[in-house]
Amino acid sequence: VGTVAVLGTIGTVRLGLYDTRLRGRGVTTVATTENAQESISTAIRAVPHGLKHQSVVPSDSAIDNVIGAVDSAVESGADTVILGCTELPFVLRSERARHALSLRSVYVVDPTTLLARALVEFVAPEKLVAGEWFVSSPNA
Repeated sequence: VGTVAVLGTIGTVRLGLYDTRLRGRGVTTVATTENAQESISTAIRAVPHGLKHQSVVPSDSAIDNVIGAVDSAVESGADTVILGCTELPFVLRSERARHALSLRSVYVVDPTTLLARALVEFVAPEKLVAGEWFVSSPNA
């Protein structure tokens, strides 16, 4: 991990939940641009196509907004992007989004899935099953 950008709601970003801990471990972080933050807010909240309203099959507009925010993070120097809001990883349900993100020079992290897997591994490791993982691979 080199430089990390955290995408999330305005509240998540302002709280610094991820950034504070990352910087405390010596990881460089980059701030979300105003335009990228607006794209994320729209992707999450827009009615009726935002991820809060349409998460099972993410809308094209929500996917495009998240991809645009990831591109902005890369332009700001990030090589890793954390989808730091409950709804943002829903875009990974889309093959189009997974394909588009796999072409970017960035790792995309879904902390919700990582947390759930760690919890099951801690509580009942025998129940942990192999699952499908999306791993973005930077084209470096």
